[in-house]
Amino acid sequence: MKNFIVNLLFFYSIFTLHSQNSKDVSFFVNVDTSYEEVSDFKTNANHKNYSKSQVVSFEKKSAQERKPNIILVMTDQWRRQALGFIRDGDPVRTPRLNRYKREDAVFFKNGIVNRPICGPNRANILTGQYNITNGVYGNKVRLSTKSNTLGDIAKANGYRTAFIGKWHLDEAGAPSGYVPPSRRHGFDKWIATVGHSPFSQKVYIDDSREPTRATEWEPTWLTKKLITFIKDKENNNGDKPFCAVLSLGPPHTGGGPGFEDRFQPGKRNKEGDIKYGYGYAAPKKWEDLYPKPEQLPRRVNATKVRVRKTGEQDDVWPTFPGYYGAVSSIDREFARLTKYLKDSNLFNNTIIVFTADHGELLGSHGRMTKGTWYEESVGVPMLISYPKKVDSKTEESPMSSIDIVPTILGLADINVPRYMDGFDYSKSLKGEQDILPEYAFCSMDQGEVAGTDRSWRSIYSDKYTYALANSSWRNFRELDHIREEDKMVLYDKVKDPYEMSPIYRGMGYDEVIDDLHQKLVDHLDRMNDPFIELQWIPSTSDTKYTYNNALHAVIPQPDSNRSKENKELSAEEIRKDLERSECNHGYDEEGAKSHKKIVYPSPVGSRINFRYPQGNLNVFNSKGMNVLSYTKKEEISSLDISSLKPGVYFIVFDGWKKEKFIKTK
Repeated sequence: MKNFIVNLLFFYSIFTLHSQNSKDVSFFVNVDTSYEEVSDFKTNANHKNYSKSQVVSFEKKSAQERKPNIILVMTDQWRRQALGFIRDGDPVRTPRLNRYKREDAVFFKNGIVNRPICGPNRANILTGQYNITNGVYGNKVRLSTKSNTLGDIAKANGYRTAFIGKWHLDEAGAPSGYVPPSRRHGFDKWIATVGHSPFSQKVYIDDSREPTRATEWEPTWLTKKLITFIKDKENNNGDKPFCAVLSLGPPHTGGGPGFEDRFQPGKRNKEGDIKYGYGYAAPKKWEDLYPKPEQLPRRVNATKVRVRKTGEQDDVWPTFPGYYGAVSSIDREFARLTKYLKDSNLFNNTIIVFTADHGELLGSHGRMTKGTWYEESVGVPMLISYPKKVDSKTEESPMSSIDIVPTILGLADINVPRYMDGFDYSKSLKGEQDILPEYAFCSMDQGEVAGTDRSWRSIYSDKYTYALANSSWRNFRELDHIREEDKMVLYDKVKDPYEMSPIYRGMGYDEVIDDLHQKLVDHLDRMNDPFIELQWIPSTSDTKYTYNNALHAVIPQPDSNRSKENKELSAEEIRKDLERSECNHGYDEEGAKSHKKIVYPSPVGSRINFRYPQGNLNVFNSKGMNVLSYTKKEEISSLDISSLKPGVYFIVFDGWKKEKFIKTK
């Protein structure tokens, strides 16, 4: 009888508990349940006969809670120095970003872009690939439809996706600004801006072929559109996590209403007068934060900007209220966004990246805008938060644009595709041991399709910047410390943080130069980048890239006017080639038979003879190392090459004429 009573009480208690729980399954659904608790619930549900729909609903919501949301905030032309918490930075006010860095985010103090120009670096960010891989070398080059972006990958992994703002990757063949769904790279919600007119921004929304105009300051209008997308679950597959890109136009230079009295220092119209109507601007309340711009402190390396047409010098301080005001206004919109996420209990489970497509020189080194290897041009904000798994800290490793998407995917537990060039920082961000990159790589080719070659490549660390540049570009020679005889420059950023003291060979840094040069060349070799032979050694302004769609990308090759076939050249072919050359030296039939793709013949003995007028002569090896130099006032007639090892070499006369030879013995 005693056992019977005990068993009766036990079953009664189970029945009572089942009845109470069955009345309100939401008790389990509303808590932040871990994976282990979900497993326990499934087991208990089977024993307690919960309905299948209740279990599926519970599992679905729990899975959703575990999968993080993703927001990539990408501004335009925002330099890293324009953050309020940067020591020796600009006199700019960014209170929300200051707090975000302090309490929520990992700040990469050496955050850097891979190509400081709008369209190409946006391609880098969204694909996780260098430009030599994704094919977008300049503006007005369309990203290939075969390229996978953050949008494609997120959509394939169950996210509802949105791109809101500046795209700049589909200009070729689309002058109207309309982008069909087939070229939106996985982004379903589509609000794309065209041009830079932030007080009356032209936008295309979803599938409409007719543009509309934003009704308020572009960053405010677009941020509100993003919040609406997040809220609008009914029309945007609200049962899924979201992945959204918020791409803001300012503080980039702009035009249209509100810019009538603005100008960009150094720019003139055809008559030589100041070119008003395009420059830097922000709403008055934000510009009023900087009431006396002429009294604001300036970056140590900032100077007046020379007007090439007239020789005049323009001061940069009139641009400060517009540029800094736009920065402060975006800081306010970022506060709007993060407040909404926190109020909606979404912030802790949302991966946020705040960055820019490139920086802004703003008078540094006598330059405006971007396009160079200086810190002000390539350095950008790089902040990442994911409070659920990542603690705030400052990171020294140079995270670059191509690392953003791999890191987002890693944090979201999505496999990082092998075709991406970037590094996944997610392990380090979550506090796990990892070996982080010491170097990042930056580059430039042309501004746009068929533009002048102004190419350079650089390797970047927290201590040094080392750059190789096409010396034919006049600004490189006149403003950027590039000499025709060696076409390279090194900066020791520990001793020279403003990059005002260029370093060359013979100044006590030769070992550093050799080491960084080799690392840079090895990187170019891995990426199949023809820069050394195609652009750096010859250093001509000739256009190298001409295609406007990366789907049809053709990477130009050195000596493209010669045979590219992998075949042996006969002695007669070499003789004919020699006759076409201004370089007159001997040839070696055996050498011709033993080498592929010979352009110029192998020298005989230990000397090589020339017919060339007086001037400078330099010999580079296939890695771009200067191995011999020769300067003579009279005609150069021969060169002793006995010290050279067998291999491929290039002879450069006065920094512009290239000849190639192969030494076989």
